[in-house]
Amino acid sequence: MAMQRPKLPITPLGPLSNYLFPTSYLCALQVLRALRSCASTGAGHHTMNDYTQVPLINDTSSRQFEMEVEGRMAKVEYELNGTKMFLTHAKVPKALEGLGVGAAIVERVFSYIEENNLKLVPMCAFVTAHLRKHPEWKRIVEKGVQV
Repeated sequence: MAMQRPKLPITPLGPLSNYLFPTSYLCALQVLRALRSCASTGAGHHTMNDYTQVPLINDTSSRQFEMEVEGRMAKVEYELNGTKMFLTHAKVPKALEGLGVGAAIVERVFSYIEENNLKLVPMCAFVTAHLRKHPEWKRIVEKGVQV
């Protein structure tokens, strides 16, 4: 008997099977690359404080936060539905991987969410991994969402 694919719920963003898989897969690859980079180069000793003076731009027309570091753009894509902010994808240029840029932009986005009384729905493996490392941010996660 052939296995049937489970039916996934419909969300405001569309069917999860069509929307989440590519994004989650790409985020998971980014997490693995960053971990490899830190392990192989000894990188990762930078602190997020290194990037606090770098402007965080909320490009609402593209639905993404942007932070330019060393001439390259780190991004966190999102969808906003009422008071819920769905973080769908984090992207850090390969040249910046392992330097703490991804963690810095995610922290800054979390602060934005909190300051604007929004609730976080993490849909990206990188964002979820950051939440697990920093459980103090679970206070902004939408009630009922498992991290």
